[in-house]
Amino acid sequence: MDGDLREFIRNCDLQGTGRIALFIGYHLEVIEGGASFTAREVRDGFTAARMPAPGNTSDVLGRLQRERLLVVLQAGPPKRYAISQRGLEIVTARLREVGWSALAAPERAELVREVSQKLHQDVLTIADRDEHEFIEEALSCLHPIVSAYRAAVIMGWSAAVHNLRNKVMAKGLQAFNAEFQRRFPRSKKVANDLDDLEDFKDSELLDVCEGMGILSRSVKRHLAPLLDLRNACAHPTVVRPEIHWVRAFFESIIQYVLAVAPGPAATTPAGPPVP
Repeated sequence: MDGDLREFIRNCDLQGTGRIALFIGYHLEVIEGGASFTAREVRDGFTAARMPAPGNTSDVLGRLQRERLLVVLQAGPPKRYAISQRGLEIVTARLREVGWSALAAPERAELVREVSQKLHQDVLTIADRDEHEFIEEALSCLHPIVSAYRAAVIMGWSAAVHNLRNKVMAKGLQAFNAEFQRRFPRSKKVANDLDDLEDFKDSELLDVCEGMGILSRSVKRHLAPLLDLRNACAHPTVVRPEIHWVRAFFESIIQYVLAVAPGPAATTPAGPPVP
């Protein structure tokens, strides 16, 4: 593959160490199908391409991450990176300029398909039909042609909230109101029926569900950044969730909310929350 990488970098006619590192990362992830890459692999890529390697490849990749051109998939050691959607757009735009449009990252579309298929299998663990359909519709947003990741996150969170509200109803609104007053003594809000639960913030719902034993403390803390991601996707911000984040988001809400029957709170999550 050394010759292929050398030809790839040469034909792209790149300026600057950062851009060369980005395109080497693209070659490692997309063309060679590595899924992710390390600083050492990128440095080896400079050697293979017969280009002067940077003094500190990790610093170069860190700068690309701050520019939102890379995302960190694994903190390490070693730290593993992947091309972000923004980085992918920059690379594919340059490929079109030099006449290499055929290399427009079909592997990234394949990754999206693999994630979507895995999540559809996870959906089978959801007992509630309404929530099942909610998530199925949300996952349709992940189709490679659609790639509406923000919409998928918003709809997926709605399914989680629907689930938690039903679990609150199963425990009783009297218990809900008592726990809410204990946590928010200055609030005058009271829930008399299911529809009234819409008046409560999602963050308040998570807090009260923890107090009612619907969620464990560790799961509630795990869900908090997922709510932050949902809120960022629902407002006009620069947030554009990566497919890796979306996968972690859905795996979490399915495993720790939707697939958990009413009863004891879910146990401590096995993995970290979505970045």
